[in-house]
Amino acid sequence: MRHTPSRPHPGREPSMANPRRIYPENAPGEFFVDTRCIDCDNCRALAPGVFGQRPPAAGRDGYAYVVRQPADEAERRAAIAALAACPVACIGSRAGVRPRAAVAASFPLHLHGPVHLLGASSRKSYDGKAYLADLGNHRVMVDAPRWEPHLAEWIAAAGGLDLILVTHRDDVADAARYAERFGARVLVGAADADAYRGPGLQPVAPARPAPLAALMEDPGGPWERLEVIPTPGHTEGSLCFRLDRRYLFSGDHIAFSRLTGRPYGFRNYCWYDWGRLLASVRLLLDHPFEWLLPAHGRYGHLPWPQMRRDLAEVARRGAA
Repeated sequence: MRHTPSRPHPGREPSMANPRRIYPENAPGEFFVDTRCIDCDNCRALAPGVFGQRPPAAGRDGYAYVVRQPADEAERRAAIAALAACPVACIGSRAGVRPRAAVAASFPLHLHGPVHLLGASSRKSYDGKAYLADLGNHRVMVDAPRWEPHLAEWIAAAGGLDLILVTHRDDVADAARYAERFGARVLVGAADADAYRGPGLQPVAPARPAPLAALMEDPGGPWERLEVIPTPGHTEGSLCFRLDRRYLFSGDHIAFSRLTGRPYGFRNYCWYDWGRLLASVRLLLDHPFEWLLPAHGRYGHLPWPQMRRDLAEVARRGAA
């Protein structure tokens, strides 16, 4: 989640990693990480056997590196997915795999039920993950990836895009390009709506959890399956979106920790109000879900009783 000032032109092919500027810890072989790494954790989540972390130390940020080269074709595919997901194009392949080709080979990645991980994280969202929920005759994007022609073609082949739900101001990325391409509406918390500059904007400010259908200009259809939950804290306009009482798209409100495997909040990256964030966690205790799908941090599954106990512990202790 570290902010990085350099941003590529959204229509260009992401730059290639530089094999002459690699970290010395990289295992020799096809894949490597160069010194532009922002330690976002995407590669370790997608290919944990291949990528590791050099933790931060005094005067030095942490970074990823190749612990070992892929042992089989499945691990190589995972490493290619990590290359595709990298928001700063710091993962390279000496076999010549390019970022745009890697996206086409790896994403969208079906996670569970109607939910797909779109990959192609953007520097504009500081490596945030984006998802697509296929609701039959309608498709909903949650947060936005960088613009990738392959993803746009896949969405078009699936039937188009009706709605983009933005969890908070940090994860707008290239939402405007997808909204323009598909004529999609873009729903953003009113306090964060100034971060989106593009067509189809619909600011919302629900005072309490509400069915999405109640906030839409054309209620009905699949919108009854979605609920909007106001969760101020990380930002003033942060929202969570719950699908089918099973999937929670949480933005930067909460995520699974890669260290503990349990839900936690980003205290060091709380831009608005930590106390409000903890109150928003308590609000979730009355809204069951089993899949936690954040923009930053790890996604995953827990049975609701365990998820609720862990969330209650976060709210009680302010665990970060």
